[in-house]
Amino acid sequence: MPLFFILSGFVFYKAYVKENRVINYKIQLINLIWQYLLFSIIQWGTKILASQAVNKAYTINDLLLMPVRPMAPYWYLYVLFFMYICCWWITSKVDNNNLLIFNKDRLILIGMSLVSIVISKIDLSMGSITYPVNFILYYTTFFYLGIYISKYRNTRI
Repeated sequence: MPLFFILSGFVFYKAYVKENRVINYKIQLINLIWQYLLFSIIQWGTKILASQAVNKAYTINDLLLMPVRPMAPYWYLYVLFFMYICCWWITSKVDNNNLLIFNKDRLILIGMSLVSIVISKIDLSMGSITYPVNFILYYTTFFYLGIYISKYRNTRI
């Protein structure tokens, strides 16, 4: 999964960042939302219909909590959605002409990853509320690494 998020950051930068600002990303956000909702609802319905033959049956609570606690196989769409939102917010609100990773804020990314490790050690339950927060914090580092590679891949050091 780290490689997926590195590649996602790489492609995100190439597709949506022009002159250090995120542009034309709203269609992709809509695509992420409908894919996540559609496939999660299909999975939920299938597990409801075949509740006797699955390892973990879903309930109506799982469907209602889908915006807060993503269903296991589609969590990556959920996390990617929040990363796109974060990139837009950072580039629109921060006046440093760079995305988060390129200046002093590298420490913030390292800190976010360390916090996610601490959260996972404290609460190992996949069903808790910290589950999506942990994944968002942890994989943000890989996403921004992909952005960094994309921006500087032709630069010689």
